[in-house]
Amino acid sequence: MASPTLGVAGFPPSFFETKYRRDRLNGPEWLDEIGLDLLELQMTYGPRTKPETAEKYRERAERFGITLTVHGSYYTVFTSPKQDVIDRSLKRFETTCSLAAKAGASRVVLHPGSAFGDREGALARFIENIDRFIRSALPDGVDVYPETAGKLAQLGSLAEILAICREVERCRPCVDFGHLHARQLSELDTDNGWTFTTVEDYLGAFEWLERHVEPEDRPLVHFHVTPIQYGPKGEISHRRYGERISAEDADGDRFVEGEPWLPEATQLAEAVAKNGYPAWVVCEAGNTQDKGALAMKQAYLAASG
Repeated sequence: MASPTLGVAGFPPSFFETKYRRDRLNGPEWLDEIGLDLLELQMTYGPRTKPETAEKYRERAERFGITLTVHGSYYTVFTSPKQDVIDRSLKRFETTCSLAAKAGASRVVLHPGSAFGDREGALARFIENIDRFIRSALPDGVDVYPETAGKLAQLGSLAEILAICREVERCRPCVDFGHLHARQLSELDTDNGWTFTTVEDYLGAFEWLERHVEPEDRPLVHFHVTPIQYGPKGEISHRRYGERISAEDADGDRFVEGEPWLPEATQLAEAVAKNGYPAWVVCEAGNTQDKGALAMKQAYLAASG
């Protein structure tokens, strides 16, 4: 059974308190020192990394045995009904994927974007535009990972993500358990029942994926996890790993003062150990993603016996 590949989204504050200070190129060495395996480079506000910097990331990652992935820009919106938005998105995403290839990252995560009040139309537009991009501009060795969304107004239920991946070659699912948990108030049939409060909930999700994802594609599914606050419209904010609900945020129903924010990353790690799922998991806990990823590693090792 292969061990999971565990890591962080971007650079938590603790990185900048080390001897490396603000030199992000030392991220792979830092992760190797603390015992993690994966760094998801954040291009969420645009692909601003220089090509030569991406190549240096590749060199450092290879030297220290760290896997690199990339998170694409929030401003890449292939669901838009406006052609000028699509054109800018295509150009932006081409730059992002080119930088990912230079960095040696095989996975680029992408938020599908708003549903614009028409889920079927937005899904059709996304499939058309991402397929056109992949056929014309996606570098070899890089796959696109549409991500489940945390806000109900966004395209990105699990069923929608899997529909995209069935239709478009080189699209793979990015399953964000925090986002799925935040969608639990949805009235959409595709979202009902997806909450994550126990190890068994994750095992159920793995079993579901095994029924709906081709066997050869299961090792290619990408996971995110973060404790999350949500409301009637879905995601509100990512919370810190281990943070407990304050009196200010408690509502006496979903959020009880003193209880931890969910999902709990260690429960996911235990499920991975029990199921043997060949997972790549990125922790996105607010400013504590390294703490969450290290707790996952400890929980996995303990559950593996």
